[in-house]
Amino acid sequence: MSFVPPQFKNFGKQSKDLFKKKYDFENSVKVLNKGEGCSLESGAVGTKSGEIRGYVKFGGLKCALTGAAVDGEVHTAADQESKLTLKFANRPVQGLNLTLGFSSKDKAFKHSSGSVELDYARDSFTTTNTLKSDLETHRLESQASFGVNGFAVGGAANFDLSNGAQLADANFGVNYATKKFATSLFTENNRDAVTASYFMNVNASQQVGAQIRYDLAKANRTLNLGSDFKVTDDTTARAKIEIGSADSNVAKVSTAVESRLSSPSLLLSVASSYKVTKSGVEASDIGVGFSFGDF
Repeated sequence: MSFVPPQFKNFGKQSKDLFKKKYDFENSVKVLNKGEGCSLESGAVGTKSGEIRGYVKFGGLKCALTGAAVDGEVHTAADQESKLTLKFANRPVQGLNLTLGFSSKDKAFKHSSGSVELDYARDSFTTTNTLKSDLETHRLESQASFGVNGFAVGGAANFDLSNGAQLADANFGVNYATKKFATSLFTENNRDAVTASYFMNVNASQQVGAQIRYDLAKANRTLNLGSDFKVTDDTTARAKIEIGSADSNVAKVSTAVESRLSSPSLLLSVASSYKVTKSGVEASDIGVGFSFGDF
């Protein structure tokens, strides 16, 4: 049976998404329009500091001159990353993709940067190599994974090419996934941290997951437990709890509820988080989102 392993950055993706997505603690209003193979999203976000920033995201557009797929996003706030990518799929050979990119604020660079990415996928093997530069700093990010029958091993290495070739970061891991469940074990932060995760589709209405991260440098452990439940065809509820060994007397509990309305066509999202201690429960964050259009 043919099996294309996931990229190393996607090891444990199901658990990562379960503990990250939908937990948006900013107030927002957005409009989403979808066409044949393309989408356009625009919105405004209210930050915790009281500022309002706008953005526009687009994807799936076709460049008439080159035939490349064009994706991008533009933000009104200077501290947010605006970016643009052009992807040439299956060129010059099947399975090889070339992506050209531009970023206004990549965290690894002081200035705006450009990138060239080559990714190749075939049965039992996947690799991605990305060269980034702001004309002052140059970086190469490489990752590869090998696998068979749902099991994959892989690793990633980042090199600073600004003054020779210096290894800046290197990690490795294993991943196993089926339609029913997925589990993974991988290192992060130049092997200073180890993360183990488990994800399971209990049934058509519920997903559960667990993740434990051990910081070797600080000797700290963080445990996450979470679940997503389909309450009705139009409403889902998600919750997670985070407990860290650095402060075992505090547990952070977060919830996220989404409900779809038909008239008007609206997706209402409410996310909240709480600090639970021996003395009681304290609300720490809350965010409300209104999404109109083709969500």
